[in-house]
Amino acid sequence: MDLIIGVEATGTNFKCQVNSVKLTPDADTNTEKTLCPEGVYSEVDDPEWTLEVGYLAGRDKEDATKALSEFMRVNHGKTMPFTFRPYTGEPEGGFSGVVRCMATEFGGEQGSFSKVSAKLPVVGQPTPLATTTEP
Repeated sequence: MDLIIGVEATGTNFKCQVNSVKLTPDADTNTEKTLCPEGVYSEVDDPEWTLEVGYLAGRDKEDATKALSEFMRVNHGKTMPFTFRPYTGEPEGGFSGVVRCMATEFGGEQGSFSKVSAKLPVVGQPTPLATTTEP
């Protein structure tokens, strides 16, 4: 799994800290019924998306400045591009988009890992990464 926040070519891949990533849609529906048996009318709004990230807080094993918690704190309120690939290193599959960074919790209990979850609002709609189809 790859989770790159920032421009893909230069952004940080947080895959070694992340243990779950989900893009979650939330769409409102409106349904009206009339007295006629066929009289059911429905509309569905465009979804608003959230990038849900579960990760271990702390330092990046190779570069302490690349800890996801610190990245979120420093960039709180800023929008950043993201790339999410369910299968590491594959150029196909997954999504890209823009998220709004939000500071996350710090700390935890003695003797346990500091597990953190963040729900980052996606700006607009995520874009599927290109996939190739063989003839």
